[in-house]
Amino acid sequence: MACFFYYSLLPFSCYCYNGANAVFSQKNRGTGKTHSKRREIEQELFRSLCVDADDVYVLVENGHAVLTGIVDSWSEYNAAAENAYEGGAAWVENKLRVNPR
Repeated sequence: MACFFYYSLLPFSCYCYNGANAVFSQKNRGTGKTHSKRREIEQELFRSLCVDADDVYVLVENGHAVLTGIVDSWSEYNAAAENAYEGGAAWVENKLRVNPR
């Protein structure tokens, strides 16, 4: 999956790493309300060009997000974790399974 997209004439990079198994799960960022954090994370995943959010499920408790479900590549796995941080998670536990189609 190529992760550089063109909208109008501007290139967008969406933090996809082809084959790299980068771990984003130990970044510590602020905390907040559980329900709104879950919604914000789900919105980030939905807006992401690199993540098919239909098969990703989010649980949030005290700023700690748990991602479960199935993604198609390691780049999508990593992008989902980064999107969770961008959505406001203080800590992300990435339990996504990679199942290439």
